[in-house]
Amino acid sequence: TRTQPARLSTKNRIPTLGSPPPRDHWYAACALPAKHGSRSVGPTCFDEHMTIAIAGQRIADPLAVLNNYARNNASALRKFDGARSADPYVLVEADVRVTRAVHSRISNAQINEVVDRSSKLEHLWRAIPVNADLADADPEVRGGLYDVADELFRGLRGDGVGDSKVSKIVHLKRRSLFPILDSRVKKLYDEPAKAAAKALGSPHSHRYWATIREDVIRNREELDSIRSGGSMAKELSSLSDLRLLDILSWKLAG
Repeated sequence: TRTQPARLSTKNRIPTLGSPPPRDHWYAACALPAKHGSRSVGPTCFDEHMTIAIAGQRIADPLAVLNNYARNNASALRKFDGARSADPYVLVEADVRVTRAVHSRISNAQINEVVDRSSKLEHLWRAIPVNADLADADPEVRGGLYDVADELFRGLRGDGVGDSKVSKIVHLKRRSLFPILDSRVKKLYDEPAKAAAKALGSPHSHRYWATIREDVIRNREELDSIRSGGSMAKELSSLSDLRLLDILSWKLAG
C-alpha cells in the first residue's frame, strides 16, 4: 500500500482529475478547461474521460504511446535504461557515457569534468536514498530531499553540461527521483514551471521538478493499471513511473 506523499499546499495543488483548478492555482494556465474561462495551452485539459494528464494535457491512449516508443527505441531502452551502475554513490565515466544512447552528445572532456565534479559531491549522493522517489521530494520542505537533489544537480552542471545532460546522468543513478529535462520536455512544462516558481518563490529553472512531481503523484493509479493490464511491452515493465511519464511527455511535446 502506498503512503500518500506530501504535496504543495492546498492553494498551490493541482485538483483531482475531472475538477477545474481554482483561478489562482499555479497550474491553472495549463490546466483550466476553456469552459471555465481561462486561456488554454495546448489541447483541452482536465475532463472526466482523461486517462493520463501531463502538463495539463490529455493523453487518451498512453499504453499505445508507450508500446510504440518501445518498438521504435529498442536500442535506447537496452543501452540506457538497461544499464546498471556499479556503485550508486560514485559516478564513473561508464555511467556518463551511457547517456549517449539517448542523445546526450556529451564529449569525452565533459565526461571527465562531470566525473571530477561528482567526486566532490559524494556526500550529496550518499544523502539521497537509492530508491528515492520524486513524489516524496516536497519542494516546500526546506533542506529536504528536493533541496538536496537540487544541490547535487546544480553541482554537476558546468560549461556545456546543462540540464539535459545532467538530468540524463543523474536519472540513471536515481531513476525514480530525477526526471529527464531535455529541450522538448522543458518546453512542454515551461508555463507550469514559471507559475510554480512564482508561487514557491524560487528560480524558474528549479521548478520543473515541482510540476513533474505533481504529474507523478496524479498518475500513479493510472500507471499501476497500465502495468497490471498485461499488455505493456516487456522492455517497459522495469521502468519507473517517472521514466514512463518522461516517455509520454517526450512524445506529447513532439
